[in-house]
Amino acid sequence: MIKRFSGKLLLNALVLFLLLPPSVLNAGLLPGNNLKSNHGFVENRGQLKKTDGSDAKEVLFYGELQGVQVFFTKNSIIYDFSRIEPAYEAGVSKSSFDIPTNRTTLPVETKKHYRLDMQFNAAGVIAEGMNAESGVSNYYLGNVKKQWISGARHFKTLRYPNLYPGIDLLVSIKPDGSGLKYDLDVQPGADPSQISYQYLGASSCRINSSGQLLVQTPV
Repeated sequence: MIKRFSGKLLLNALVLFLLLPPSVLNAGLLPGNNLKSNHGFVENRGQLKKTDGSDAKEVLFYGELQGVQVFFTKNSIIYDFSRIEPAYEAGVSKSSFDIPTNRTTLPVETKKHYRLDMQFNAAGVIAEGMNAESGVSNYYLGNVKKQWISGARHFKTLRYPNLYPGIDLLVSIKPDGSGLKYDLDVQPGADPSQISYQYLGASSCRINSSGQLLVQTPV
């Protein structure tokens, strides 16, 4: 059962994830997503695939922060935490979610994943890339040339325009690379009380004495 936690998003929010021991990271993606990004957010031009091999069209951008993969859809931000299982536990773990991944497997060890969704209580909009990085990424998947993907751009910031009426969401990577920073641009006359979201897959959420939102994964 997926737990849902709802709340109001601060105009400038810092989210900290409290991960329990690695043994709890046993639900989420199939192993083998090797489309990693160490340079901001990468646009998805068709290089991401679901576990059934079809295109993950719902993912607009993705990135990686200290080993945690992050996927951006129209109305959610999806975090994929993972760990490597020892060789004696090798094997393909089934996924509880339909999430993008390359269908490659580790020969001896296997990855186990845990998925956490930050879902916006909004209709959803197409995110836009801002502050483009220099250079692009090319993906040569298999031997069929028409399946090759080229020119995928990297961005320092993502913008969800008018995610809530009169309110834009800006997502960027913290300067030290330790997490994401969320900023909400509220236009004159817009009502900030309409800003809300929920976490799917968290065991608890709370605000600490510093005003930071702490999200804890299930036991």
